[in-house]
Amino acid sequence: MGLTEFVRRLLNHKIKFITRWAYHPQTNGKLERFFRTVEEKIHEFKSVDEIVTWHN
Repeated sequence: MGLTEFVRRLLNHKIKFITRWAYHPQTNGKLERFFRTVEEKIHEFKSVDEIVTWHN
């Protein structure tokens, strides 16, 4: 089975793709908190590269 176009693009951009269980409150909470943190900090960065460096 080959990689989908979506997965190939993620790999090309060095993006880690993580699947999560649906309807799992703990996992959903972690993701929601991550996105809230990004939204709070996004204005502090001048480029996508700065965001990637901050996140990693």
